[in-house]
Amino acid sequence: SGYSANALGDDLAVLARTGGSGIIVRDSKGRVVVSPFAADARSVSFWKAVLTRMGSKGVKAVLLPVFERKSITAARFAAWKSISIGVGDWGGRNPGGVWSNASIAKKAGKLWMQPVSVQESRPHGSQSGEYGKPNYKERPDYYEEAANSTTLRSNWNLALGAKKGVPAADLVLLVTWNDYGETTHFAPSVQHGFSLLDLNSYYARAFKAKKTAVKAANIGREGLFVYHRQH
Repeated sequence: SGYSANALGDDLAVLARTGGSGIIVRDSKGRVVVSPFAADARSVSFWKAVLTRMGSKGVKAVLLPVFERKSITAARFAAWKSISIGVGDWGGRNPGGVWSNASIAKKAGKLWMQPVSVQESRPHGSQSGEYGKPNYKERPDYYEEAANSTTLRSNWNLALGAKKGVPAADLVLLVTWNDYGETTHFAPSVQHGFSLLDLNSYYARAFKAKKTAVKAANIGREGLFVYHRQH
């Protein structure tokens, strides 16, 4: 919270100049894409100042914010349109709690980045509030019900535009790669092996082909996946 816009702009400019192609993402115009988590924790003016600061350091940049604090609405996103090329969300972690705001982004003429997640369980944070404070409360039920692979598949179907009335996403954000502490990982694990990556591979191929499914003729082998939640 004490990080100033100028300080952040300076650091991002240095990273843009020194980071490799695997770290820095650029848009079609060669501008560095800044995509901060919980961007809505800071004001639009803050991020505008960050981009201006980067520009003063010779780095052209654009913003693709990932919202986390509040839900995205057309009215709320209106203030962000002038400084962003699109918008994303941190997403949900259960079959009944996945969503797409592609319609809002598209109507604003912007890109939509669909979050794709597996599940969530926080054994390290099974309480609300700060320890010793009045609002502290144990929460042994702190987990999201993934319904096996349903959450993952539901998120991908939204990204693919497979749900009627929901436009396909332009980008996909995998949430997250190796956060074993919250059981949101796609990375190989003792419990899941490579199954999450294998299932993602199928959907990623369909997404890149701009289809809702991979053609049967393009499937080299079939596989059976047995899923269970991990809490």
